[in-house]
Amino acid sequence: MKRWLLAGLGAVLTLAAHPIEAQSGGRWSPAIGVGVNTALARPTRHYGPGVSVSLVRGTGRFRFGAEVGYQGLGTEVSRIEDFDNQPGALYREEFSRSMLRVAGLVQFEAGTGRVRPYLIAGAGGYDGRFRDRIRVTDGNGQPVPFYDFDGSGSDVKAGLTAGVGVVLTRPGRRMAFGIEGRWHGILDVTEDGFGTADFLSFGGVIRW
Repeated sequence: MKRWLLAGLGAVLTLAAHPIEAQSGGRWSPAIGVGVNTALARPTRHYGPGVSVSLVRGTGRFRFGAEVGYQGLGTEVSRIEDFDNQPGALYREEFSRSMLRVAGLVQFEAGTGRVRPYLIAGAGGYDGRFRDRIRVTDGNGQPVPFYDFDGSGSDVKAGLTAGVGVVLTRPGRRMAFGIEGRWHGILDVTEDGFGTADFLSFGGVIRW
């Protein structure tokens, strides 16, 4: 894991474990989110688990803070029967992807009652990770080591996120439960020019 990700996680967890009252600007409010993620613009849809820890503060309807999260994007499995023109031979590839992120956040709550819709947006660093594994067996089901491959890597890029959510609160209680959906766009330059690699996340949130 990158050093800046460890530093960001430590800072968020430390503040979340010891929420403080600010002199101005409201109190710090930690939140934990869990859910599922999927990448867009892929030929087949794959899903993976996600978890995030955030810390925001503010007064009125505006809040700002930071977030550390993990975003699994599932595993794509490719199979080629009778590989290399060998009857019964099987080529199998498993390609897994995930994201680690540290981002600054801003929130705007559209209501002040028990049911509070809100907008959320942010920007930060996304550490994209992959693992590629290839195995080939012959017609008798025996491994063919010549084709074996295990590779992995990571690449940190800037990214944006935006979404909507709603939380349900109770009078006199600090804890609130809600749901949230978000778009994530990883900024990148490809042969087609400047664009984003797009992902979606959806899940539940617990706030204090």
